[in-house]
Amino acid sequence: MQRSIPIRLVLPARASFRFLFAAVLAASALLAQAPAATLAQRASSEVQRNFEIVNGHFYTETGASRTGDQGYSITDEGGIPLWSEFQRLGGVDVLGYPVSQRFMWDGFVVQATQKVVLQWRPDLGRAVFVNLFDELSAAGKDDWLAAHRLIPKPAAFTDEASLSFDQIVQKRLRLLDSYPALRAAYLTAPDPIAINGVPVAPVADIGPALVLRAQRRAFQLWKVATPFARPGDVTVVNGGDLGKEADLYPAPAMQPEPAWRQIAAPPASNTRLPVDEVAALRQLIERARPAVVKLTDNQQGFGTGIIYDPSGLVLTNSHVVASLAGGRLRALLPDGRSLAAQPLGADDWTDVAVVKIEAPNLPYVPLGSAQSLALGERVLALGYAPLLPGAPSAKTGVIRSLAGEIQTFQDYPLFNLITTNALLYPGDSGGPLLNRSGQVVGINTAIRVSRRGQDLTGFSIPIEGARQIAEQIVASGGVARPHFGISVADVTPSLALTLGAPVSRGVLVREVTPDSPAAAEIQPGDIIVAMDGQDVTGLDDLRRLMVKHSVGDVVPLTIVSPGAPRRTVSLTLAERAAVRRASFDESRPPSYDALDSADSLV
Repeated sequence: MQRSIPIRLVLPARASFRFLFAAVLAASALLAQAPAATLAQRASSEVQRNFEIVNGHFYTETGASRTGDQGYSITDEGGIPLWSEFQRLGGVDVLGYPVSQRFMWDGFVVQATQKVVLQWRPDLGRAVFVNLFDELSAAGKDDWLAAHRLIPKPAAFTDEASLSFDQIVQKRLRLLDSYPALRAAYLTAPDPIAINGVPVAPVADIGPALVLRAQRRAFQLWKVATPFARPGDVTVVNGGDLGKEADLYPAPAMQPEPAWRQIAAPPASNTRLPVDEVAALRQLIERARPAVVKLTDNQQGFGTGIIYDPSGLVLTNSHVVASLAGGRLRALLPDGRSLAAQPLGADDWTDVAVVKIEAPNLPYVPLGSAQSLALGERVLALGYAPLLPGAPSAKTGVIRSLAGEIQTFQDYPLFNLITTNALLYPGDSGGPLLNRSGQVVGINTAIRVSRRGQDLTGFSIPIEGARQIAEQIVASGGVARPHFGISVADVTPSLALTLGAPVSRGVLVREVTPDSPAAAEIQPGDIIVAMDGQDVTGLDDLRRLMVKHSVGDVVPLTIVSPGAPRRTVSLTLAERAAVRRASFDESRPPSYDALDSADSLV
């Protein structure tokens, strides 16, 4: 049976983030290297330069953007399978990265890559390569090629009128017999004639290089050292790049596409949607994007929130706010505004928090209903995952279940979650899950990735429950929950040996709050090994049992202590103080009260 690892999309302190992210990378095998220790100051190498999108792929390698947030998509949209043909013809290794959008040229749909220009031929049912150097000649660029690229003009082969194409090819290839290095470079391609075209001139000695011009590419054998070649090296002048440099393509097609308008698809999903549906999803992204905020303290990292009310109320995750408690919280809007953010409260049982920002003309996204969702329905997730370029990035997936369950390391379990296959990443926590009407139906909170990276599941909190918790937070500053009044930690075999404990697993009581339910019955150093008659091997077990109870419940706990017999005590759960409103002051960090220690209090 293939095991899966549940991973909360938290944004913790640097050391914890490195551990969690290493787990994500090892589990999913989607990335090649671990990221830097902090997201807020991430290096450009952390960004996925290219990724799968609906109907194709998106590449930022040739987008000419230092931040990697621009590039070119190559897709199968409109029934013209340029992406499929790109892959069939060798992909990046053979054709290079896309350097243009698709456009019309001489009545055909084309798209330029670094090395070629793909032309979709409906009569042939496949893509072919445009004879770029022939097109440059037709555009009067031969003198420019000779002056700027040391590429000779084409020759007139008047003796070939009676020859077949195969005979012409053999005759032209004999032009390379005296130049073994050029011949070898020309013949390296899997299909030299299809990729390079036939030679259109004898090899020319142009000062520093011997040059072969073919229909689609040119080969230069260098006689002198250059910044990019040594004497004897053969370099290839790529036709696609050269056409761009020569202004052969229409200017609008040369404009890079913004990464945020792309719709990331799950890896290897081969997601295919009609053109009108893709356009509708992009409209949803454009409408919702202004209200998706980046929550950061500029120290620990960042998460996502969604403005759901024009007064500046922002929904996010409790674990996002808790992990950013080390500094002054800011909300960064896509329009460039940076606003002070005041946490109104959080509920760690449901992983919901509300943050308040103040500014005129704040955008917002209306809340919808998760109950109206159907299995297989398409949804959109937006968030500030640093691994995908664009601010914020958009991911699509389909509803898999409305009854998802997850419990991450030492957190309270979450039930009845929306599960999708949307490509969530750390940083997306707190972001919105949108239905096809552009309404918020969930708050993204976690992802589970299989060990072999073949499957992923995104988890989102249904908006009905999130809204209910948010209303309580706005009204009273938090949500009251029952507690014992103890600070605890997991017992491990090594810790048990150090303590001389009679058990190797359980929950160690570190501190007991005065006047709490536990004050009269439990002492620091006690180990909880059962609750409600069920074994407790760690804090995960304790919290999974805790969420079944309310204030006033009488709960039996089985306790062991070094040198003492096992005993059972009964505690009456009291109301834990709600996480109070933070008092935001620009001159000091906000006060989060119980959030700072919420992970170890029960």
